[in-house]
Amino acid sequence: MKFVRLYLKAFGPFRDRVIDLPTAAGKNFHVVFGPNEAGKSTILRAVTGFLFGIPERTGDAFLHDYSALRVGATLLLPDGSRIAAMRRKARKATLFPIDEALATETTERPLVESALADLLGGLDQPLYQNLFGLDLAGLVAGSHELLRGEGEVGRSLFQAAAGLASLRGLIAGLDDEATAVFKPRGSTGRLNRALSEFDEQRRMLKEATVRSSAWEAADREYRQAQARHLQLRDALKAKRTEQQRLERIRANLPLVAEHIAKRTELAPLGEGPALTSPLLETAPPDVPTRAFAGRAPLRGQAGGADRARTGDPLVANQVLSQLSYSPGVRPVWWA
Repeated sequence: MKFVRLYLKAFGPFRDRVIDLPTAAGKNFHVVFGPNEAGKSTILRAVTGFLFGIPERTGDAFLHDYSALRVGATLLLPDGSRIAAMRRKARKATLFPIDEALATETTERPLVESALADLLGGLDQPLYQNLFGLDLAGLVAGSHELLRGEGEVGRSLFQAAAGLASLRGLIAGLDDEATAVFKPRGSTGRLNRALSEFDEQRRMLKEATVRSSAWEAADREYRQAQARHLQLRDALKAKRTEQQRLERIRANLPLVAEHIAKRTELAPLGEGPALTSPLLETAPPDVPTRAFAGRAPLRGQAGGADRARTGDPLVANQVLSQLSYSPGVRPVWWA
């Protein structure tokens, strides 16, 4: 099957454009060339659209309506016969016979799709485009597939170049081995377990890491607590000093009570007799002058006697100088 003529009735930037491809002897190869944006890729898409149908969503309807898109061709069959048809933009019944010379549709009865499918020998559109309809985008995508060894064409070429009898089986074995190492949604693969352990260690490291702001806050709290501790220690020292003072007062409370009781006993005695100076002169020098006993009335003041009992020598001498000798008073300065 060869293309003899291509009809760009209404497709892309073209309208009623006819491209002849002579098939005379020695003319089995044609080159279509032109500057950028001349329509070379559009012609390639028109050929694909004629053979397999114009895509439902196409960028070649910017000048014509979707329903008005038309692309046709005249084909030379191996037996020498010819077939001329026009392809419409529609979902079904899109292939119609045309007059080869006028490029007009001769009937509204569509041709069966198998009319071209049989001529293609079962070749589908993706494989056709990979083999015969590569444009710039297809070349780039195909080169990537070849580098990765993907796609039917890439796989076949790689298998032939490497001399591998069954590339598909080798790929299946590699896939099984890769699945045993890592499962995208699993947890039993070796890499899955390693990643899980890594995440756990990273979480523990994050929990153990102390931020600078947290450390500064903790150090500030420590210093404040230390200053508070010093204040409390000084306050405790003052409280303990006060406690010791109060304990001394509590220890002397019985003596104070006894002192009050003794003063109460002395109150009824009244004033004692006044002692004369000769009596004081006869007293031994080593006997305290306050050691007197007797029940005779005292001429001196009771307050002075009380002060004499405190052991003050000056007060005692003053009291003794006021006392006069009395037969009822007996010195007790002997042991």
